[in-house]
Amino acid sequence: MRAKRWGVLVLLVLVLAGLALAAAQPFAGRTVTLGVFAGGTRGAISGPFYYFRSAWEQLTGARLNIVEIPFDQLPTKIKTDLITRAGRFDGFVPCANIYGDLVTNNWIVPVDPWIRDPRFPRWDPNDMGPPIRQLYQWGGKQYGANYDADAWVLYGRRDLLNDPKEKAAFRAKYGYDLRLPRTIKELLDVSEFFNNRDWNGDGRPDFGIVLPLKVSAQGFFFYLAFAAPYVVVPGPAVDEYHNVFFFNPRTMEPIINSPGHVKALEDYIRLTKNGPRAQLGWDLVESWDPFLKGNAALTYSPGDIGSLSKNPDRSRIKGKLTAGPMPASTEYYDRQSNRWVQKLNRVGNLLGCSWHGLVSSLSRNKETIYHLFAYMAERPRLFQITTFGWAGVDPGKIYDFPPEVSDGQGTGSIQAYIRQGFDRQDALDWLSAYWQNYYKMDAWQEYLRIPGAPELINSLDLHLSQALVGKETPKQALDAVAKEWNDIVSKLGRDKLRRAYQESIGYGKPAPRYRPR
Repeated sequence: MRAKRWGVLVLLVLVLAGLALAAAQPFAGRTVTLGVFAGGTRGAISGPFYYFRSAWEQLTGARLNIVEIPFDQLPTKIKTDLITRAGRFDGFVPCANIYGDLVTNNWIVPVDPWIRDPRFPRWDPNDMGPPIRQLYQWGGKQYGANYDADAWVLYGRRDLLNDPKEKAAFRAKYGYDLRLPRTIKELLDVSEFFNNRDWNGDGRPDFGIVLPLKVSAQGFFFYLAFAAPYVVVPGPAVDEYHNVFFFNPRTMEPIINSPGHVKALEDYIRLTKNGPRAQLGWDLVESWDPFLKGNAALTYSPGDIGSLSKNPDRSRIKGKLTAGPMPASTEYYDRQSNRWVQKLNRVGNLLGCSWHGLVSSLSRNKETIYHLFAYMAERPRLFQITTFGWAGVDPGKIYDFPPEVSDGQGTGSIQAYIRQGFDRQDALDWLSAYWQNYYKMDAWQEYLRIPGAPELINSLDLHLSQALVGKETPKQALDAVAKEWNDIVSKLGRDKLRRAYQESIGYGKPAPRYRPR
């Protein structure tokens, strides 16, 4: 009898131990596959998943397969997997411009039911600033856990711009004071002033500005950021003529070849000549190095420059960085009145991919892959990723911004950045540029993520390249884009895309005026 009792007791202990182990590793024995931008084990976007893979596997008992996909293949690889119903990927971290295709085809699932579920790591969608939070949603549903927050801002060399000799020479030539450009005219002048002369003393000519202009990479974002203030007309509401950049939302006729766009591309080509010809073949990462190594006075880019500036393996400009929002235009084209308006126009942007994980509707392990995305979104871990200096994950959460740069609204601490190796002033200028972009601009450039967006952008990208190398005039290039866009819209269904575009930009509603939560 006693032996039997001991046997029951041992069995009970084993059962309880098994239950405890199952609770400690809730997804033991499961394997999930993640499709992600190919940044390598210590590079942008994919790198953090490698970095935390072992810890997550130990926590959950699951295994994580990471499949790296080059940028130009991401939309095709993901859509092919979903269209053929192969279901290779349980989740993916794509560029946000593919959202329209994913949502309207029910290829991804909302994560709302899991956000407050105690089985999963905790993160708060409201930690993201309103513009980024909206990008992670569609139709009022949350599809992504907090991760990246891209926006294009301007970077410059604080030491060069404050050098007394450079300031005197600049004033003598241009008739006004040298500073980090606040207008496109200043951007053209300052980049011209510093281009093609050896101002760093290494015996080789240096550059006024460096940009990644390679086709089929991310160069098109740079035109969009530059062109926005020529095109986006501020107004109280989103309508046919105000607060739009890509299409007439009433008709879905492209406005990509409007006079505002043509003038923008003409000036953009002027700007690119104030840097090396080699940049026509550079991708995003290649364009960072000349600036970080001290061979360029200016660049504009997503937030990576700010975090990379403190990395001694990549940067020689720690303590020399300044930043601000994208320069304003001094005029914009009003399509309603068919005239140029002489007025300063500052336009905020969400350009970039704002990479974040999405759960495939074909996955048999939806909760497992969501756990991974929630784990990466936990506040201490995500702040660490944002400040790694190599991860490609940029600031956008309310806790990323110290009060000093955010009108007292941010809950972050500049000391936290200093502890991560940042120079204090570098970090303050960088974060201030981001905050101004989100909350201090006159108007807002919508994010193109309707069905077919990757195809539309590819058309623009190809003709921008033709214009940059002189094979097409700006007008010819943009007219060709407009024709191809009309063909794509007709092929995919004008009414379908009109509904998606109007929903995505808030057509008929008050213009977005983002405020911190």
